[in-house]
Amino acid sequence: MRIAVLTAMLAAVAGGQWLEATVELPDSLNAVSGIRCCVYCPETGEAYFGGSESDRLLVVDALTGAKATEIPVGQAPEALCLNPNENKVYCANQASNNVTVIDAQTHNVVATLPVGDEPIALCYNTHDNKVYCANSRGVTVIDGAADSVIITREVWIAGPLCYNPQDNKVYCASYEGLVVIDGATNSRITTINEVFPPWSLCYNPLENRIYCSTDWVNRVIVIDGAADTVVARVDLTQLANALCYDPQRNKVYCADELRDRLTVIDGATNQVLGSIGVGDYPIGLCCSPAQGRVYVANYRGSSVSVIRDTAVVGILNDEEFQTALGRPPTIIRGVLAFQPADGGSQHRATLLDITGRKVIDLVPGLNDIRHVAPGVYFVKPEEEDCTAKVVVQN
Repeated sequence: MRIAVLTAMLAAVAGGQWLEATVELPDSLNAVSGIRCCVYCPETGEAYFGGSESDRLLVVDALTGAKATEIPVGQAPEALCLNPNENKVYCANQASNNVTVIDAQTHNVVATLPVGDEPIALCYNTHDNKVYCANSRGVTVIDGAADSVIITREVWIAGPLCYNPQDNKVYCASYEGLVVIDGATNSRITTINEVFPPWSLCYNPLENRIYCSTDWVNRVIVIDGAADTVVARVDLTQLANALCYDPQRNKVYCADELRDRLTVIDGATNQVLGSIGVGDYPIGLCCSPAQGRVYVANYRGSSVSVIRDTAVVGILNDEEFQTALGRPPTIIRGVLAFQPADGGSQHRATLLDITGRKVIDLVPGLNDIRHVAPGVYFVKPEEEDCTAKVVVQN
């Protein structure tokens, strides 16, 4: 039950990223091949990988790289997304025309939902607890609690999706352009025609920006999440076929499936920081902010490249947090206690969700968080480049 780690700790690029490991799949006990998609679950610390040439997912311990289990799903898993409110993973099965719903804690399949033909993309609406699935009919909206289909909105050749929690909007790449959907009403707001044809998407919550690559063009388009207008164009020396965002370090990662490289963009300045060589035909990305890792799904090589980032101090354990900033935050009966190192009353902090979005401001002492939904959060003191992980439970 081991996964072979072939490459470790190669040269770093500008900004502190390096190729930490290459995980070869399948191993002798695994039939997952043609890796196309991945997602990280912070609640369990596991990464899920799906291959379009298989009918199962591989679950890996994101810290150690050890194989945890395999989960049977439909034919040709094409996309994955996490519902952190319910701690469920959704898998779009392109050849089975359905979505598999998995309990991330038990790894059990809890539902299988029929959607339109050839589902290829997923995203999650944190505000309304909905999952969106792009398929041949358009965008199917799924209730995240009941795991039932709510409605399907027609979109011509719907593709990659991403969610803007600040403005409660869903973005869908399509042959109509970049379609913007209201997360509350499920109705279409507008279509951004300046981006054509859109190829892959990700969202930057710190800057409220959507990053969009276009098909076979060495460029990433940056869109303002409030106005839905193009605010920047980032020229690359290579393609950007897949995108993901690291909220802990405010960086965007772009995969080039032809040159087998990963470009890193600064989320604040939109400047290219450098690029990293990865496996053969990288086509899927996901990020583990707490561990400073980006996982790259390499389709032709049936492997996963693990990129490590140490440019910014990341999640501290309790002992490190106490040494650097004060007592580690604790939660008892819906009350979060936060105490700075100097005991002062002026040092505030922010509670962030797993996307990096601010949930509430925290003050030194006791903070009532009974209204905060269960899940994984991060406490970030003001003027400090580190955070502490906390878990809110029922």
